[in-house]
Amino acid sequence: MLLAPLPSTPRHILRSLKWVVRAMQQAGAVLLERARAAGEVRPGSSVAEVLRLVYGIGLANDHAGDLDDAEKMFDIVIAGIAT
Repeated sequence: MLLAPLPSTPRHILRSLKWVVRAMQQAGAVLLERARAAGEVRPGSSVAEVLRLVYGIGLANDHAGDLDDAEKMFDIVIAGIAT
């Protein structure tokens, strides 16, 4: 799961988080399909994989304080899924 809330998270927040995750997945699917149709993304790349990679970049750079590092990592990921 992309998002693992704490057990004590109130139900209304959980519903909102699920809605946000679904919206990101749906928007990501549209963008990924457009990129795939344009020949810009390697076949077989999934929205879930891309979202996990972006989440991982954010998590890895959460306390670094240097946005340049996050941008470099993001560029590497994009280059890796591009055709």
